[in-house]
Amino acid sequence: MRTRFGRASFLVMGLVVASCGGDDTSETGTGGAGKDAGRDAASGGRAGGGAGGASTQGGSGGTSTGGAGNAGTGGAGQGGVSGSGGTSGAGSDAGPDVAGGGSGGVDAGPDISAGGTDAGPDVSAGGTDAGPDTSMGGSDAGAVEGGQDASAGDAEPDTDNVEAAADVPVACPCVHGTCGEAGVCTNCDPGWEGVTCSRQGPVLYWKFDEATGTMAFDSTPNHFDGQWVGLTLPTRSTNVPPLVAATFSDPFSLLLNANDRQAVAYSPADVSALKPANDYTMSAWFRATTTDSSGSEVISMGDSYVLRLKKNSTTYQLQFSKTIQTGVTDAGVTTGFVNCLGPTVASPAFIDGAWHHVAATQSSTAGIALYLDGAQLTIPVDGGGTTTCVDAIAATNTVNTYYVSGRNFLVGRNGATNTSFDYDGNIDEVRVYGRVLASEEIQALAQGLLLPP
Repeated sequence: MRTRFGRASFLVMGLVVASCGGDDTSETGTGGAGKDAGRDAASGGRAGGGAGGASTQGGSGGTSTGGAGNAGTGGAGQGGVSGSGGTSGAGSDAGPDVAGGGSGGVDAGPDISAGGTDAGPDVSAGGTDAGPDTSMGGSDAGAVEGGQDASAGDAEPDTDNVEAAADVPVACPCVHGTCGEAGVCTNCDPGWEGVTCSRQGPVLYWKFDEATGTMAFDSTPNHFDGQWVGLTLPTRSTNVPPLVAATFSDPFSLLLNANDRQAVAYSPADVSALKPANDYTMSAWFRATTTDSSGSEVISMGDSYVLRLKKNSTTYQLQFSKTIQTGVTDAGVTTGFVNCLGPTVASPAFIDGAWHHVAATQSSTAGIALYLDGAQLTIPVDGGGTTTCVDAIAATNTVNTYYVSGRNFLVGRNGATNTSFDYDGNIDEVRVYGRVLASEEIQALAQGLLLPP
């Protein structure tokens, strides 16, 4: 059985219990919940300061005083407890409440007390509460309230003041490209590649996959398309690198005959992309069983840089060579060659009829490096350590490449006038980059894979 009290009774009880810091055990009153930094003007009264016990009819832990319609300034209440049948304020509030016909009290938290306006969570008449109350008919939750109102046993959230969260746009990761709706790069700008379109692609890429014609079409936006040349023209071959064919469509390679001086030429190659001063990479797949008298040119830009299979009397070496400026005289510029030779290997070495991947890098900071089948070549140095070329001085050469001899970019023949380096065998997947590829990128190419993201 519940005993009902009139308004005056609530005021009296508020005065009696406000100064207590313990739990409220009143049978019919409703205490303030949790930690208040100010309370409501309840039942026409005004909330006073003071910490501690439960107050009635929507009052907080502060002392309620009479007079309807007066503005109340709330003090901090702690340990408020709710009971049954009343209306209690809740938790940490941030605005004024108007209670029971009184004027708005000034408090640090907006509770709903008998019709006031709420900006926070209240508990009323049988709802959960932040204090350890044992009042008959009320239920306690023990914790500080925050964010929900529970009225008449109902625990539904108060959504009146909830604003829809603004849509957060997905950041576009594409450095040089177009983003799709999911923030994924759908198209890279010309000359760029990779998951985020941040990696500079090759400046020339001849796949040799043309089914007809006598052109090698460049797969880059530069369109450095090569022309088949020779006493007779090269032929298409279905013998292709197995590792490439396992990953990509690779229907053909190009078969060159040294006796007929067969090659592929882009001429004249008077373009800066194929004439970098420094920081560049060349790579290709090759398959050979013999060479010309001095070796076989895989890639040659004039005689300014070459990637070559060098032949000695009974041994072979990989070779990268570049032209550099050595001085200036009254007669003009003087030039010389920097030759980086890999370790000497006995026949048949890499002239064994199998497919091999070869690459060379020229760096403005690290010098020259040669790679065979994805592994960087090294040569032991007396006293310990290794170098990347037989000539350790050449290995660390960072001087710019100088372009003075020959205007033709060729695969399978020297780009100047030397006729002793004509290639005999298959060539496929020729690439030139205007940057130094990392070792893991060259490893990926040698495995027939896409470059790492």
